[in-house]
Amino acid sequence: WPQLAASQILGWQFLRIFGLQARAGAAIAAARAEPSTAEPKLEAALEHARTLEATGDRRHDLVAAVAVIRAGVAAVRGHKTTALEHLDRAILSFEAAEMKLHAACARRRRGEHTGGSQGARMVDDADVAIARLGVLRPDRWAEIYAPGL
Repeated sequence: WPQLAASQILGWQFLRIFGLQARAGAAIAAARAEPSTAEPKLEAALEHARTLEATGDRRHDLVAAVAVIRAGVAAVRGHKTTALEHLDRAILSFEAAEMKLHAACARRRRGEHTGGSQGARMVDDADVAIARLGVLRPDRWAEIYAPGL
């Protein structure tokens, strides 16, 4: 990361958003994998979300990225209702940005957390949408776009 920052490539907004989202996602996935050391990793993920928010940019893709990060942190902490609220925000923002694959991944994760027959339908519908976009393993793709959930 320091080498990327020194290269000035993170001055490009798209790459800065992508980089911070990737770092946050990795922190969330690591926190879920190692619950005994989760909290510092979750705080790091939230710091990346705050950095994205501090830009003041309200673009739909950025709002969605922050919502996915916050949903992942909430899920790892066991705050299901909060995670679902953030996922709903992410879905709406991804749809507004016409980011179909990202929206479908967030809908899949929401279905997983909703549970029951309604949740299973949401997962199935999302899997169909993701597969239509050429993805062979929707479950793995959703884990990439929305880790920790």
